[in-house]
Amino acid sequence: MNNKLTKKIVSTLLLVLLLFLTACNGTYYSDGSWFRVHRDAPHVVKPETPGKMTSQELIQTLILAVNDQTPVGSAFESIPLRQRETVTLSAFTKYVSLIRRGVMQPITSFSVVSQETRDALTEQISAQSDASAELAAISQFYHLTFLDETRREASFTVAIQVDADGLPYMSGEWISTTLRLYDFLELYFSAIGTGDVLALKALLQQGEASTPTVTMDKALENKSQETINFYFRRVITAAIDYKLISLIPGYASVEHYASISLGSGRRENRVVTFTDVNGQILVSDKVPSELKSEDLDVYQDGIKLFRIGSEEQQTDSKKLEATLGMALQHNNKNCRTVNGQANFNFRYRGITLSGQGTCDEHEHWAGMIYSAGISYSDFALGSGLKVGMPVSELYLRYPFARESNYLIAGNIDGKNVSLAAQIEQGYITKLTINMVP
Repeated sequence: MNNKLTKKIVSTLLLVLLLFLTACNGTYYSDGSWFRVHRDAPHVVKPETPGKMTSQELIQTLILAVNDQTPVGSAFESIPLRQRETVTLSAFTKYVSLIRRGVMQPITSFSVVSQETRDALTEQISAQSDASAELAAISQFYHLTFLDETRREASFTVAIQVDADGLPYMSGEWISTTLRLYDFLELYFSAIGTGDVLALKALLQQGEASTPTVTMDKALENKSQETINFYFRRVITAAIDYKLISLIPGYASVEHYASISLGSGRRENRVVTFTDVNGQILVSDKVPSELKSEDLDVYQDGIKLFRIGSEEQQTDSKKLEATLGMALQHNNKNCRTVNGQANFNFRYRGITLSGQGTCDEHEHWAGMIYSAGISYSDFALGSGLKVGMPVSELYLRYPFARESNYLIAGNIDGKNVSLAAQIEQGYITKLTINMVP
């Protein structure tokens, strides 16, 4: 009997204790559901003026979400509706993730950008589209400061807009335009990381304004394959683990670390840029490429004339004059002889030559050519490249010519050589091959 009483008393005490804990730590619902643990209300910025945030308060709210000091949803809801009316929670959440990718570490402070920086950003954004230009004109730009991996101060730039009544707000169009470019970045580096040549080629095609051709399609495929090869061989981190430096409507830049050469322990910073103009995204991802040895050879109508920088494959005036005619000028001004060594510069129909050798009383000359400027389609390089061809033919041979500002360099037989291409309206108008003598 006493045992039963004891058990009953213990059970009663346990029930009382449980009810006490429930009262202290949570809420007991009348529908019979169990209690919840009490949590503090999320920390949000409370505007000095009820229902209206200042520019600084909007930025502080964004920082709280980025730093994960406030749930993203709570930060979003704390912004007055009229100051985020065109922004969805989904877009805001993704925008916060984008900024986190850029700052890497907790944001420690923020500041308004200088007028010089603002002008540069406005100009850069305005090139994207007329709509972006209008948004840039009413934007306030801020640097979000954080400590990078070396514990040095770095910054990431964001912006908010101000309407005609002076009310700061977050533009849905600004955010969506930024996110569209961010999505492209993710797809680009994902394609590289998985070695998907066709997917990468499709992305690169978006930056081409001209109508696709068979040659350009093949050039983009070559470019995609060479890009993937480079990342697998030389880039130290995974392609998708890029460092986001900047991202604004119409422009983004990221950074990777790569070994300076295959097998080298030294590394270099590589910056890749993305430019969006009216929906066409052009990627500038400069993969090292060298001038091909065959393009030191110069032909006329299929007949080899000479090889740039070759002492064995020189030329002379008799050989050239048979098809090109006389040089436009041959005197002390363009053929100067010192101690029996002549430095000459001759201009013929469609080609200009510079070299070293001999001049025979300004009637004949012979020697090694170290520079040739070609402006007629009669001449071709060893790969078949010639003036008058569409630029796609250049890309087919040198996929990263555009990223190199149409200057392809190399070291052949121990000599520094280069090929410069002049492009006008999508066609090659001049080719200049040069060797440093």
